[in-house]
Amino acid sequence: MPASKAERQALAETIGADGFSLLAALADPATPAWLREVPALETLRRVWIQQFYAPAGPVQWRSNDDLPPAALLIQSPHDVQARYGIKRTTTWTGYKVHLTETCEEDLPNLITHVATTDATVPDTELLEPIHAHLAERDLLPAEHQVDAGYIDAGILVAEALVHHVDVLGPVRVDTNWQARQGQGFAAECFEIAWEAKCVTCPEAQAQRLLEGAAGSSGP
Repeated sequence: MPASKAERQALAETIGADGFSLLAALADPATPAWLREVPALETLRRVWIQQFYAPAGPVQWRSNDDLPPAALLIQSPHDVQARYGIKRTTTWTGYKVHLTETCEEDLPNLITHVATTDATVPDTELLEPIHAHLAERDLLPAEHQVDAGYIDAGILVAEALVHHVDVLGPVRVDTNWQARQGQGFAAECFEIAWEAKCVTCPEAQAQRLLEGAAGSSGP
């Protein structure tokens, strides 16, 4: 691999031009039609569309800012469904597996549900379908302990109302710039009186909450 960015760019665009030449040859009416149905060549076409600008004119390698979103971007020609994932300091290409397990003190721990998604699907999207599947088999727990990735105010309320499950887990870390930089007012600066349905700001101004406000699985 060339050391300089310019040389890497030039090499990538040379490879891109070769790929477009192959795709153009496949599109030629004289080419046997079955070749266009070869899975590897269809993958090549999809990858080239994602990684390079259209072949009209000089081939250009797309910048990172102009790539498709992670949920669509093919990461490996060997597994076109694998996606790039990131969770805190961990990154990977592939999938997420969500395991639901019993945790009774005096009984063996049993896995009651397994869900697999690509690496880009947020954990918060999994709890409702997990509970729906558990309900179909009469395996819903009274309490479901989860990690912070599954916690959301709306989820806590919805799962209690729909499936009658108390979701328990740590509150997410505040990642807003006020909390990260220690400037302005972060979420922890506001006091919430749930019974009174009232929020008090750092300047002691109170505001009532609106009526109806939304107020161990692990990948």
